[in-house]
Amino acid sequence: MIGLTSRKIAKSILPRSAIDKLRNFAIHKERRQYGRQGARLKTVLETLKSLENVSGENYLKLHQDHLEEIAASPPVVGEIEINDSCNIDCLMCNTSKATRPKGLMDLITFERVINEIAEAGNKSSVSLHTIGDPLSNKRLPKYLEILRKYNIHVGAISTNALLLHKQMDTVFEYRDIIDQFMVSIDGSSKHIYEKIRKGGNFEQLHENLLAFTKRNNASQNPFPTWISSVITTDNYSELAYMPSVFDYFTPPSHITYSLLNGVTADDAYFSASKIFDDDYYRCSPCHFLWGEVHVQKNGDLTACVRDYNGDLVFGNIEDGPLEKEFNNEKIRAMRRAHLIGDVEKLPTMCQTCFFPDNCLNVIINGTIHYYYEHVNGSSAELQQCLNKMLPLLKEKKFEEVEKLILAL
Repeated sequence: MIGLTSRKIAKSILPRSAIDKLRNFAIHKERRQYGRQGARLKTVLETLKSLENVSGENYLKLHQDHLEEIAASPPVVGEIEINDSCNIDCLMCNTSKATRPKGLMDLITFERVINEIAEAGNKSSVSLHTIGDPLSNKRLPKYLEILRKYNIHVGAISTNALLLHKQMDTVFEYRDIIDQFMVSIDGSSKHIYEKIRKGGNFEQLHENLLAFTKRNNASQNPFPTWISSVITTDNYSELAYMPSVFDYFTPPSHITYSLLNGVTADDAYFSASKIFDDDYYRCSPCHFLWGEVHVQKNGDLTACVRDYNGDLVFGNIEDGPLEKEFNNEKIRAMRRAHLIGDVEKLPTMCQTCFFPDNCLNVIINGTIHYYYEHVNGSSAELQQCLNKMLPLLKEKKFEEVEKLILAL
């Protein structure tokens, strides 16, 4: 296997194709345009101002005023759980601790869901990722064939990519209905990556991504590629290095960083590894209850994409039209408890689940993207900035954070 830690090695292995050169030209053109407009920087500074001027309690109130017991919008299907198994056991996911029996979604049930989506006509894409990796499902081509039949797309294949070498042909065969390719990676170094992605292999990851990139560059219709990364105390000190380590796979602007949340079967890692204090987190109201419907492998309808034990199941695909089930008494009771903040009446999973203030995600992402798209200096300089930024954000010294970013 190929052990890879630098973009220099990656470029020597992967000569840039004409398509890749055009793509990079477009990226640099976008960066120049971005540099003139300063849109990213403006967003970061405005977000800092909002944190400075609006308390967390009032910010939450502003964003829940439109929520009511009955959801006004017709439901759409988000994630469909074709399997709830995964080839690794990440610390923030703890898939192995789910109490629901492991298995695959029956193809008849899957087509029943897809047919209902097609007949409703309010959704053109779905996701196949819940608490399992879709590439670990050996029947993946059969599900994709059903999607193709109904002209429903997979918005993005979301995977840890460690089994990509086994499903590479399938992924490219169904490029016409797979819109994007997203890989979850939570470390720039082997040590941190393999600590968080328990059971993962850093060399295998790079080998698979290299093979994918080579094939993607040669394709007439290449995939847009993305990386999603969870931010924890384990990897915060190396966030700035991810774009340079993985730039052969995707540009810096296509790496999204999200603070660790409490959607897990066991909140021990969340409690120990979240990088901000408790006043930046909340457990209710959760927008999942008013958003998309997620379908588990047995046809159960749940409000949460990572419903490990079935705590948030409120119906089944066979019970009736989704529009009716989306406002049945069971889910309305959950919404009432969330709206009034009655923690004891929340489902068990909700009581220990906490989400970070999204403003913090905007600031961290915006700073990293701004740096690579406009400043384009060294990764070490950016990491130094992030290291100084963290205690200032914790202490709510937002003016000092602003000065720090403007000094880049």
